[in-house]
Amino acid sequence: MSHSDPSWPVSHLPTTPHSTPPPPPPPGYGTPPPPPTGGGSGRGAKVVIGLLVVAILATLVVGAVVVATRGTGGDDRAAPKLATDDDRTVRPESLPAEAERLEVEGSSEGRYGRDMRAAIADVDAFWRRAYPGTFGERYRTVQGGLYAVTDRDRRVPCTESAADVEGNAFYCPSEDVVAWDADDLIPHMVETYGPLGLGLVIAHEWGHAVQSRAGESEQAPVLVLEQQADCYAGAWVADVRRGGDRRYFVVNDRTLDLALAGFLELRDTPGTTRADAGAHGTAFDRIRAFQEGVDGGPSTCGYTADDLAPRLVDLPFTDQADFDSGGNLDLQDAFDLTVADLEDFWTEAWSSVGGDGRFDAPEVEVFSTKDRPRCDRPVGLSKEVFYCADTNVLAVQEDGLVTELHARIGDYALGEVVGSGYSLAAMHQLGILDRDAASRTRTADCLAGVWSASVFSRNRESAQLQLSPGDLDEAVSALLSTAERREGSGSGAERVAAYRDGFMDGADACLR
Repeated sequence: MSHSDPSWPVSHLPTTPHSTPPPPPPPGYGTPPPPPTGGGSGRGAKVVIGLLVVAILATLVVGAVVVATRGTGGDDRAAPKLATDDDRTVRPESLPAEAERLEVEGSSEGRYGRDMRAAIADVDAFWRRAYPGTFGERYRTVQGGLYAVTDRDRRVPCTESAADVEGNAFYCPSEDVVAWDADDLIPHMVETYGPLGLGLVIAHEWGHAVQSRAGESEQAPVLVLEQQADCYAGAWVADVRRGGDRRYFVVNDRTLDLALAGFLELRDTPGTTRADAGAHGTAFDRIRAFQEGVDGGPSTCGYTADDLAPRLVDLPFTDQADFDSGGNLDLQDAFDLTVADLEDFWTEAWSSVGGDGRFDAPEVEVFSTKDRPRCDRPVGLSKEVFYCADTNVLAVQEDGLVTELHARIGDYALGEVVGSGYSLAAMHQLGILDRDAASRTRTADCLAGVWSASVFSRNRESAQLQLSPGDLDEAVSALLSTAERREGSGSGAERVAAYRDGFMDGADACLR
């Protein structure tokens, strides 16, 4: 975020250094495989559509779509926490028969080869059932081969060498091939995001194979194809939850939140806009597509460019200073500006959300662990951020959650948490604070999304904030990473959906 007004109030949060981010992806992760020399001859133009993120490099080969599996600019503070053993299923002794029968090319399938086979078999079985009803014709599985690529392999279709696949996974329509880096990418996905994260790799790539069969990839922009493949991956996850291969892939709040966090690593580089050749959507955009697939199945994934244009939230940097900072204010400025802007927003929006009279802005009290404010009935997003209705005080611990999120994720992670907390004051004055914990938290997150939409659209002359590239992804990361700290508040996925509803549809979506 950046500030619109150089004069803002001063509070008392300590400035702390940024913490160490999670381990980076394997070398080459996000590096597009180069085209073969003389591309365009023999087998025709090379088309490689990769894991969750795609860039078009028109200068390489006419008609070529080349893999780029991760934004390569800025830091990785929005990346999620690592998976733990609790996020993995206990592997059965034997694979399903259809997984055992798969022919996988390559010198080694890697240490997660069984998981990949299970994912491929389950995704393929899903499309055998879903494709005829979605597209009105018979489904054909991938015919060109499955390639588990290691640095010992020499021949990989659609590439010059195995080194071209390092850090990548892709579907190649000209050869009808799915290939993946078995040495680095797949272990990274499993060990960072759990087995369901690995499943999403295959579900997304299979989505591109489905597009090729249905003729959807012939004219559609890459931005549409990528979000559609994310939606198809969501449809597979919903199928697993209903009764797919649950021996390998468990869909519950924790595993789904962890897998969704993978979108944060695979997001656009902050500052990318839809006009850029490699634009494909922020994590905020892509998670929406994924969740639409979860909720509505593959029939909801028939996006067009016109469908996506009004809902994309790409942002440029506001100036050189914003670029140099990576779009992040220091802790003190971020906190003070957020509080000032929330008061401005709620004061101006109060009558439009059904409030009577004037909005009574809460006092924001920063406290230490040794000097916790007295409150008979604290309503908490956590023990470190809570609202006291009796005194109209929003209490924020100085060395607690907001400090941690700012250091680990970025300034707008702080903005989301403080924004949700501030929403509790508005809910109290609207008479809707006495809801169950899950409903109350979703409503607060939804209203924080309404405020964020106002910051995004810059529709207040007295606004204190402007959004910077990556800010909404930071908010998503905060929602996913704090779910376990909000007892009874629901999953991170539910809270991201609520935040997005408020951002896209306004306060009516939160209050109905």
